[in-house]
Amino acid sequence: MVVQWSGDNPNSLAGLTLSNPGDLAISLGTSDTVFGVTDVPEPSLDGNILPNPVDPSTYMVMLCYKNGSLTREDIRDRYAEKSWDVFNNLLEQTDPLNGGKLGFYYKEHEILPPLPVGFHRYIVDTLTSGPLAETKERQKDEFDPPSEFPPVV
Repeated sequence: MVVQWSGDNPNSLAGLTLSNPGDLAISLGTSDTVFGVTDVPEPSLDGNILPNPVDPSTYMVMLCYKNGSLTREDIRDRYAEKSWDVFNNLLEQTDPLNGGKLGFYYKEHEILPPLPVGFHRYIVDTLTSGPLAETKERQKDEFDPPSEFPPVV
C-alpha cells in the first residue's frame, strides 16, 4: 500500500498559511530552508518543486542548505567563546548591512545547488560616482569577530 503524505517542510508551508504565489518562508534549523508558493513550476537542478500540500493548483518550491545551525555553531565557537550571549553581543556591535562584509560558510558539500566547501568572505563596495552605481567585491581571508556573524549563509 502506498500512502501519500507530507514532510516537515510542506507541513510548515501549510501551517504558516502560505497560499499566494510569491509567499516565502525561511527556516533556520539544522538545515536552512527557503520555501514558498508558485503557480508556474520551472524545474531545474538547483532546487525542488513539490505538490502544494493544501492547494492542488499551485506548487511548493524549496531550497535546502545543509550548512545551517551546525555551521553557525562552528562560527560561534571560533569567534564567540562558544557562547550565544557573546555571539549576540558581537552581532549587536555590527552596523546595518555589516559594512558590506558578506560571508558564505560551507563546512560540507551542499546537496542542491552544489557549492564549494570553505569559508568565502567578501567586502562589497558600492561606488556612487557617475550616473550609475558600480559594485565591486574583494575577497578576504578573515573578518574581525563581530563581522563574522551577519549574515551567516
